[in-house]
Amino acid sequence: MDGRLAPGLLVAAPSLNDPNFVRALVLLVTHGTEGALGFIVNRPTDVRLSQVLSNMGLGPAPGHDSIVLEGGPVRREAGWIVYAPARGVDADPEALAVTDRLHVTASRKTLEAIGRGEGPLRYHVVLGCAGWGPGQLEAEIAAGVWVPTDLEESIALDTPLELRWTSALARLGIHPAFISSTVSKA
Repeated sequence: MDGRLAPGLLVAAPSLNDPNFVRALVLLVTHGTEGALGFIVNRPTDVRLSQVLSNMGLGPAPGHDSIVLEGGPVRREAGWIVYAPARGVDADPEALAVTDRLHVTASRKTLEAIGRGEGPLRYHVVLGCAGWGPGQLEAEIAAGVWVPTDLEESIALDTPLELRWTSALARLGIHPAFISSTVSKA
């Protein structure tokens, strides 16, 4: 890490037992003096993209019926799209460019394009987000709740969901079975 937390990944410590974040991998998109915002990118819901599109009156998404992810415990009714922008696809002016190759948006236009098969090819629709107030994330990192690491787009978008957390830990040289969840006094 180069000292900046965002853009980056937050890997939940193996000892974290908060049901909102057990074995979570968070894509941290913003971090500053006012707090931080991210999206869990490895927790599937029971919701399918076709259901979201139908509920919004956008019709079915032939060939694009992916699982919607739980982005976090904050604003669970709100949806975002985490995606790799595609060449030749109109840029979304509402998108936050996390990096040149990874964007986040809540734009209906992008969701409509995905539903028509004209949007980005690599994406996740997420419901909810993870948020931290000023200094909160830094305190949680200092307490060992999160392990920050550099952003690896392939882990956030392409690695199978069930392997993302362990893949991120492995990149750090950590095997979850070898981490103690208790603190001893010498």
